Amino acid sequence: MNYKFFTALLTVLLAVFLTGCAQNASPTVSDSKDTLVPGTASNSANIYDTNVTISNLDENDMFTDRDKEIGYEESTAITISLSDNASSCSLGSVSINDNVVTIVEEATYLISGSLSDGQLVIDADDDAKIHLVLNNVNIQSDDSAALYIKNADKVFVTLASGTSNTLQSNGEFAAIDDNTIDGAIFSKADLTLNGSGTLNIISKYGHGIVSKDDLVFTGGDYRVNAASSALSGKDSVRIADGSFLLTAGKDAIHSENTDDTEKGFIYIYGGNFELQSGSDGLDASNTLQIDGGTFTMTVADDGFHSDCDLIINDGNISITECYEGLEGHTVTINGGSIFLVSSDDGLNAAGGNDQSGFGKGPQADIFASDSQSLITINGGSLQILTGGDGIDSNGDLVVTGGEIYISGPENSGNGSFDYAGEATISGGILVAAGHSGMAVNFGTSSTQGSMLVTLSETLPAGTALSLKAADGKELLSFAPKASYNCVVLSSPEILQGETYTLTAGNTDATVEMTSLIYGTGGMGGHGGMGRGDMGEQGNMGKPEDMDGRSRIGAFEGMEEPKGAMSNPPEKTN
Repeated sequence: MNYKFFTALLTVLLAVFLTGCAQNASPTVSDSKDTLVPGTASNSANIYDTNVTISNLDENDMFTDRDKEIGYEESTAITISLSDNASSCSLGSVSINDNVVTIVEEATYLISGSLSDGQLVIDADDDAKIHLVLNNVNIQSDDSAALYIKNADKVFVTLASGTSNTLQSNGEFAAIDDNTIDGAIFSKADLTLNGSGTLNIISKYGHGIVSKDDLVFTGGDYRVNAASSALSGKDSVRIADGSFLLTAGKDAIHSENTDDTEKGFIYIYGGNFELQSGSDGLDASNTLQIDGGTFTMTVADDGFHSDCDLIINDGNISITECYEGLEGHTVTINGGSIFLVSSDDGLNAAGGNDQSGFGKGPQADIFASDSQSLITINGGSLQILTGGDGIDSNGDLVVTGGEIYISGPENSGNGSFDYAGEATISGGILVAAGHSGMAVNFGTSSTQGSMLVTLSETLPAGTALSLKAADGKELLSFAPKASYNCVVLSSPEILQGETYTLTAGNTDATVEMTSLIYGTGGMGGHGGMGRGDMGEQGNMGKPEDMDGRSRIGAFEGMEEPKGAMSNPPEKTN
């Protein structure tokens, strides 16, 4: 192999990737004719939150008034009644050819009835805004999309209150024009779905709902079962509210645009999500930002994946099964409640060793050591049970606030956290209990005390640990959900020059903070030395069974949680 050529190629690929991310941060905006709905992204702050930053994307720029408008005048709406070989319309401009019903003019259409093998098509002018109101509609298609939006400026689909609607594609998709139509709903225009009814989507060979532009949801109850992705928007997927039960063979929610580096993002402001996918839960080629919502998911690969910036500002997230939990070129957590169980890394910046990481192939992890990769935790509550690294940054790791509890890994080939650059902590609570083979501490640039203590034996899962100050005040307590033989503890109350008692099982050890960072770091998981301070190593005697002391930390009696773009991306009404 020509290694000089290979190295040069990797350098070019890295530059292109990073340039794309940088461009994504400043997309252009065009004027919208709609008045924006006011709103601000919330943040789950607590006493340990400091320096919290809220947004790259802003809810004000994501949704228009019309996106959220579900009202319509039934008396003036054009009615379409669907029936096998007997469909009818109150206006002659709607074309009906056997079981294919085609809308060609801008208006509001009130649709009801069923087609056992048919299609509703929108083929209007480039500037047409079409409003469809689904009133107990059932359309099945054997070889194409049940709803095909071929041409329009924007289409709004409202689910009428109290109704149940079904759009289903039963067979493999046949070519009916020059477009590759591969979804039960397939739109070549911007598509907004709202209302208070229910929409069932079944796609046995393709995607559920596809938009080749923006895909927007502002309300409704969606139940999607798709062989490929459940929801897919080429330019973006934006969700303000709604209930989503998504089962997907690939990604549950996907946005990817290889033609325009300012697009391909996912923005979630609210909603309830139950996701089961054969790949990622949410996957974006650009920014993936969560400002709210309740997520419960079981996925085969990443829970949340962004090729660029992954930002969690708020929300309740429970990932009960995944390969990696949160993955992005950068990962920023400003708030919210996150619980995740991962077979590999809990948090990962710049890709892991899975083939769905950056590069999407067996040699995918070309960014394995990247100085521009970054994990930043400014607030929120994070609970990780991991089989790999709990937190893994291929660049720097910065903690300024929040509460972080890590259980695992139960092997010496990974660490509770790992980094290739620098790791600093200046606020918040961190308790990480794992194995010592790859254990590291925070670096000496930190402004908050942190201790790494190695135990003399491995303690079983559920054995609680406790840290007390010299006056007997309990500062930290945690019952890890995995076995452990070393711990990293950090708190605003750990001060240089003070003495603390660490108890694990029935054994106590005295930790004298002769420096702000106490304990020796081991070899990092990337083959580079972790930046832990080479201070005194804490060693404890043989632990015994746990006594009945109290536990303050997370996981104790824990229930799973319920429930900088300088210019925001363009929106249209």
